[in-house]
Amino acid sequence: FIAFHSRGRRKSHKSFKIPRCHQCKCQHATRNCHSCTMAFTQTSLFCDVCFARDHCARSRRKHKFSYLMMQCSECSQCAAQWRCNNCDDIYCSRCFVKLHQRGHRIKHEGQPLPYYTHEVHNLRLQRSKDRLYCDLVQRFNESWNVHMLNEQEAAALLIQRTWRGNRGCGLGKSLMREQRRDLRKRWRLIALQQISQKDNTLVAKLRKKFLSIRCWMR
Repeated sequence: FIAFHSRGRRKSHKSFKIPRCHQCKCQHATRNCHSCTMAFTQTSLFCDVCFARDHCARSRRKHKFSYLMMQCSECSQCAAQWRCNNCDDIYCSRCFVKLHQRGHRIKHEGQPLPYYTHEVHNLRLQRSKDRLYCDLVQRFNESWNVHMLNEQEAAALLIQRTWRGNRGCGLGKSLMREQRRDLRKRWRLIALQQISQKDNTLVAKLRKKFLSIRCWMR
């Protein structure tokens, strides 16, 4: 630890000394007995084995204590030493072996835990919540981006339809004007032809009368 944390960014890392059991001097301390602390005027830290052995007497069974590590989720008596990645629960060694020695749980993967205190557990829960929140935000952003793309496509299609409709309406109006102009020209030609035919018939009638009057005068 000193070799890795003597320089660089690791030098500013915060650390604390893992307490040892005051009885066996080798196991990590998992409980702090307040009654023994008040009686012996010193902090009384025990591991699970030493605490069960020293507090089996009737006079010590009612001692008040606090857990220094997270308890097993199954028995709630011993310190958690294993985490099942599939169950997502923490167990002591005895409960982990008992629950995962048969059935479908025999294929579950276990992960040994270090000195798993309440602070570490709360930090892990907070990180899992933050990770879940980030996943939710990412999913929401992805769905929102998809929604916005769909909205943009719908808006683009509406603009295209409007533009094409206006363009088609303009072309249709111009075609209608040309057709109306052609119809007016045709009607004018027909009217002129009819007028010329009437004039020709009138001229022919007048000519006949003139010729008849001329013959009569002779």
